[in-house]
Amino acid sequence: MNHYIESLLFHFNPPETSFDNSHDKQFILLSNDLLEENLEKLTSVQLHEFLSIADKPTSIRRHPNEDRKTRSGFSYRGLFRFHRCCLLWLTCQKQVLERFINDQIKSMFDRGLINELEEIHDEYNQTYTQTEQLYNYIRGIFQAIDFKEFHDYLLLLDIERKSEYGEKVFANGG
Repeated sequence: MNHYIESLLFHFNPPETSFDNSHDKQFILLSNDLLEENLEKLTSVQLHEFLSIADKPTSIRRHPNEDRKTRSGFSYRGLFRFHRCCLLWLTCQKQVLERFINDQIKSMFDRGLINELEEIHDEYNQTYTQTEQLYNYIRGIFQAIDFKEFHDYLLLLDIERKSEYGEKVFANGG
């Protein structure tokens, strides 16, 4: 998800993907065959048919008799935690999404984002800097929106945050 948000903010577009939805109904019908108890019962031909629906380019490259490779591909990712899931894929024009994101960010600021960032950061400093743990922007709360971006601002003392210099550092972060 973060990759796509960054592509909006930094004008980097991920590669275009194509999705052949002509087999959607077949895919839904065959998806129950991927349950672990059913996967072993599928013949090579049935497995290849499912592959052609799920991943057409791979099915073209792979011969139906390459049973071992096909089976290992399905089992590699493991089973879903929940068997009956629904994934919603929403699309919209880039300008609409940018406007929505900007409105959301403005709303977050209006509701006290800065104070919340400062409170969480200060609490973290009181707890974890005593154990000499560094900020980890890959795990935990610091993955959230704006912690990494406002790192330099958050490292300032309270009095520095309220100064002209603090405002400049803040403006560079956001």
